Amino acid sequence: MKEKNFKDIEKKLNNMKYKEIDLIYHQKVIRLTLLSTKKTAIWGVILIFLPLLFLIAALLNQYLHISFLFKLFEFFYLSDARLHFWNIFSPIIFFAGVITAFILNTLAIFHFSVKNDKKELLLNVSIKKKTVNIIIIFVCLFLLIVFIAYGLFENYLYKLF
Repeated sequence: MKEKNFKDIEKKLNNMKYKEIDLIYHQKVIRLTLLSTKKTAIWGVILIFLPLLFLIAALLNQYLHISFLFKLFEFFYLSDARLHFWNIFSPIIFFAGVITAFILNTLAIFHFSVKNDKKELLLNVSIKKKTVNIIIIFVCLFLLIVFIAYGLFENYLYKLF
């Protein structure tokens, strides 16, 4: 009985049609996932924490006269040497951190695939729905717009009016 079952199974396996895999197609397609979404979200939060804290502190101090957060940054305004250091390095730190967080999180949610045929080269871009990364991207854009607008109005447009 067992031999008959084995022979039936062997017969069925021998009669099966296998689906052939198009190896040439798989050799022509390249898929790239550039960065991990979790790691870039963590780095994004770290990189935008200080600029976001400074913006919130400045807004609370200027408009609501709540200065407990701004006192964290007043250390740099107490002497001329610290103020000079702050004026040089704070824009670099703020812009570099925000731009780096933006780039990292943008690359983490975008996926690229390239298909190379004889007549055409196809580039597909897909976006992962990762809420934290998308929120960080929008916060980065907001911070960049606010800092650039402040820099323009404070230094250049203010003098025109």
